[in-house]
Amino acid sequence: MGGFCSPWDDTWTHFGCEPIAYKSIDRLEIRLTDENRGFVLDQLRRIRVPGEINGEIVTVFGYSQTADYL
Repeated sequence: MGGFCSPWDDTWTHFGCEPIAYKSIDRLEIRLTDENRGFVLDQLRRIRVPGEINGEIVTVFGYSQTADYL
């Protein structure tokens, strides 16, 4: 990982700008709110991704063999 951490962003459009860029994403952090918490966690559990929930943040790991699955 290069150490770059982008600021919070409400859009996903930048992920579509460079087709190869997704390969460099180490993790994705999603800010949980009262409005989105149930939906976000239900969807992540449905597709079974490696990650962790820490308070108001859920972190989804790109490739991890040590993280628990949501």
